[in-house]
Amino acid sequence: MTTESNVRTPIIDMLSKMVTDLEETTKHDPSTSKDLAKLKIAMEQYKKDIFTCNNDAKCESIAMGKLFRQIPMIRDSIYPWKNYDWSYTNYVNNNYSAEATGSLGGSGSDMNKNINIFWKLFDAYFKDPNPGSGSVAGGENSLSDYPIYGCNDNKNVCRTRYNVKYGVKQEIPNNSTFLRSKSLTGEGSSSFFQQIGYCERPDISDRYKCDNLNFKWINSPRQNPRNLDEIPSGNCYQPKYIYLDNSPGLSTSPGDKPLPVGTKVKLKVSSPKFNGTTATITSNSINHPADSYLVECHDKVKRTYSSKNLLNKDNGLPISKDEPLSVNSKVILTGLPAVYGLNNTTGTVKKYNKDASDGNYRVLCHVDNSTQKVRPSSIERSGLKGLVPSMIGDTLAFTPDKMFKAFMGMDVPGEMDVQRCLSPTELMYKSSEAFTNMKPKQFYLVKFVTLLLIIVIIYCINILVK
Repeated sequence: MTTESNVRTPIIDMLSKMVTDLEETTKHDPSTSKDLAKLKIAMEQYKKDIFTCNNDAKCESIAMGKLFRQIPMIRDSIYPWKNYDWSYTNYVNNNYSAEATGSLGGSGSDMNKNINIFWKLFDAYFKDPNPGSGSVAGGENSLSDYPIYGCNDNKNVCRTRYNVKYGVKQEIPNNSTFLRSKSLTGEGSSSFFQQIGYCERPDISDRYKCDNLNFKWINSPRQNPRNLDEIPSGNCYQPKYIYLDNSPGLSTSPGDKPLPVGTKVKLKVSSPKFNGTTATITSNSINHPADSYLVECHDKVKRTYSSKNLLNKDNGLPISKDEPLSVNSKVILTGLPAVYGLNNTTGTVKKYNKDASDGNYRVLCHVDNSTQKVRPSSIERSGLKGLVPSMIGDTLAFTPDKMFKAFMGMDVPGEMDVQRCLSPTELMYKSSEAFTNMKPKQFYLVKFVTLLLIIVIIYCINILVK
């Protein structure tokens, strides 16, 4: 009989040895120490989960997957895991199956019943949003993806599996504005964050402050590897994420190709005044960084690159910002992720972007005839949102060109939003996470207003004293 205290598996033995070996080298390394502490807790939780599963093989598999996701390099690679695991089919069964709709038995002709079932299933597979507006991943009601009708014979088994899978709440990786500003419920219940790298944080030199922010402190190699008492130098890095917008449907948000001026759209914004109202596109836009080039690559695909990723083909020299290349100039691509095989290939300049574009649209709001600036993700077009288009949309979001664009630090409108690393200027003036998305000129404005306010306060105090 399996007991909580005698669970011994190869994975536990392997992880225990790894933890023991690493603990000897984690002195003065708070980030690694925290990772090991969390892994120890996860291993103990795994033993409890195996005991709870009571020899249910599927439950034990869930427990193993849960433990695997607690390995340091994997734990926060996805947030939240429950959204990543969203079951489209369970949602359909919860709301459109014969059990859910009461289509089993009852009065009326069989033909009428069959017709009604057909139209309900058509709505489920093609029309109605999946997830729905009231959905929450990992919930227990019909609006979630819990298999309400999937365990009729043994609901206790399903309940146990659910408790094992969601018994421990996943904490948010860190307190950045980016991780708190995206939709993870409602139609965003299948959307999630994925870590794609790190941002340097030279403004944080204290290893313990870095760790308290849930950033990653990485020690430099010790001069004497055997001297574990030596305090090595190191650097702080902030995990960088990409938000994968899996909102239901194929065409709810604009893609890379801008919507033409005059297109009628529906707004999905936080403002109660404008949310759900209609508008007309007055100007379109494509997201690209400053000092970048639109290049037609050797495969005839046009891609946007910063000048730092290009060399002048004629002389092999870096491109100067003061002397940008003209249209039809030949360039060599360099410094790109090797996986895409584009390094050292040639391309032709099609356009130079001196200034950055925020990729936002300007729209004329029909509710009050005002002009507003909105993000592509806040624009909704008509389109099917059911199971089939949602799953197709999720698949199409992972095309090589879209992933390449995201890893280059550019958004893919309606599908991927990339967290932006703070510039040296922003880090210099950054006083809180609220400033994360401010541009340098905005920092100067905040600084000026603050200074002006201080002068006014001092002046008023002098008046009162006199």
